[in-house]
Amino acid sequence: MYFGIIASFLFIIILIVKSCKRPKNFPPGPLFLPFIGSWYTIPGTKTENQVHGWRKKYGNIIGHKMGHQYMVFISGFEEVVSGLKNSKFQKRIQSKLFQSRTFDQNLGLFFADGEPWVELRRFTLRYLSQIFYSRLEEAMHDEMMNFFSNTQLGEITEVNNKFLQFSLNVSMNLLIATKLENNTEKVDRFRYLTNRHFKVGRPVGIEIIYPFFRYFFNYDVQQESIRYANLFILEHLQQHHATFDPNNIRDYIDAFLLKQQEEKKLLNRVKYYSDEQIISALTDILQASNESTGNTLAFVLLYVSLNPEIQDKIHKELDSVIGRDRFPKLDDRDSLPYCIAVLYEAMRINSISPLSVSHFVEETTKFYGYTLPKNCLLFFALNDIFMDAKEFGEQPELFKPERFLSSEMKSKLISFGLGKRSCVGETLAKNVMFLFITYFFQKYSITLPAGYEKPCTDAVSGFTNSAKPFKLIINERCSNK
Repeated sequence: MYFGIIASFLFIIILIVKSCKRPKNFPPGPLFLPFIGSWYTIPGTKTENQVHGWRKKYGNIIGHKMGHQYMVFISGFEEVVSGLKNSKFQKRIQSKLFQSRTFDQNLGLFFADGEPWVELRRFTLRYLSQIFYSRLEEAMHDEMMNFFSNTQLGEITEVNNKFLQFSLNVSMNLLIATKLENNTEKVDRFRYLTNRHFKVGRPVGIEIIYPFFRYFFNYDVQQESIRYANLFILEHLQQHHATFDPNNIRDYIDAFLLKQQEEKKLLNRVKYYSDEQIISALTDILQASNESTGNTLAFVLLYVSLNPEIQDKIHKELDSVIGRDRFPKLDDRDSLPYCIAVLYEAMRINSISPLSVSHFVEETTKFYGYTLPKNCLLFFALNDIFMDAKEFGEQPELFKPERFLSSEMKSKLISFGLGKRSCVGETLAKNVMFLFITYFFQKYSITLPAGYEKPCTDAVSGFTNSAKPFKLIINERCSNK
């Protein structure tokens, strides 16, 4: 009896010691406590700010542990670039939390990996390059005309996600060829639920490691968003199935269905191009489009309104290069360096994704002198390097577009990631944002309303960052011709 008690006691002691011990040559970081590791040091929001403090104490590579799961936060421009490109760091953790978004399967673009993900990514990039951009200017022109017709001039206007809904409309136009005027309520619902989903989500959370905990972190809100998005896209997918013509590819869904048809003929079954895959992919793309593009443009308007001299420079460049007799085009990008610089500076100073989506170490790997164990999670602190004066010039806390007038500085802004896990919609997002900025400021000027408190530039955190709603007065500066 006594032997059993002593053995049990020793076993518990061994477990406690083991849970507190750092692996050999693991990066330095906060103290591991029994069983919970260093979970106690990870805040519920704005983890990127904590990473900045850890970096000063432990260096650019910080070792953590959440329960049994080892985690590493990577900062420093050189280390982040090297890590994002490392072929051994390209997998995703196969968490039930993530797979609950995609029919409990390894599907979609965000969190999937392996052959299905490689095939989907290749298909999506090919579609975007061959078909998507040829129609972008037309779709953007239509949406901006609608935006102009609904803009209240001379009155106080609140800038929020709904104000910038055109970014989602453009993506829907090109991806699912939806007639938005017939789907206004459904699109508004999609947008509303997506916003809630991303606000309650967290890039670093114990629910990723232990899915049971998801029920304590607004899981119902996230699931409602996913269910609605899936049903919304399923409705359009069914319409496409009924009207599909292989000789008339209208959009992304049609292109996918063509591949599905070819796969069935070749293999006598569907391997990669299932209906669940296209629904998962479109949910990922449309939700990301709603969040990233709209929120970045809100920050552009926010910082320009706070810095009237920047608006004067934008107007001067647009008048000099384009004038007021035609609309901007994508071909004007190289001739409008200041407009591009304003966009890049907004992406830098308030990054929509301050921490990357987690990467997964495929096998034990040496990295900058440390040993990263197999199955370790990696998070890349993008915001921390964007606010590094060594990389982006002095006073990084100030909005200074001039820092991006050099091509070297632009190449450092890796907001959309690098390597195989870089965002497939990067070029699309940048083109949509460029066209919005040039369309908008060619036609309008903005001022802050008198008598209101100056808007705050602090971001609302979540799975992504967004600008707090703020108020503007929009005035027309020229008429369309």
